[in-house]
Amino acid sequence: MADDEMKLLRQRARGEEAKRLLENSILKETFATVEKEIIAAWQDSMGGEGVQREEAYRLLRALRRLKGVMESFMYTGEIARKDLLEIEAEAKARERRA
Repeated sequence: MADDEMKLLRQRARGEEAKRLLENSILKETFATVEKEIIAAWQDSMGGEGVQREEAYRLLRALRRLKGVMESFMYTGEIARKDLLEIEAEAKARERRA
């Protein structure tokens, strides 16, 4: 098996795991709850609480970045899955011609 194929297999596995996690009801609820709490803290901050607002903003960005990275892994895994299917189809076609 070529190194490229091994890389695709790893990407596919990572993507499948990311998808499983992103579709997990507990994790989805956790992301939603934490995001709501951060937004509420941000909105409820008073005029002189700039440090708290900045911290809430950074936390919200970090949470969204975390989710975005997981989504990126999932999409990359889907592309890898399709690439692996193409490689498999090409190998079968070569076998039929041989």
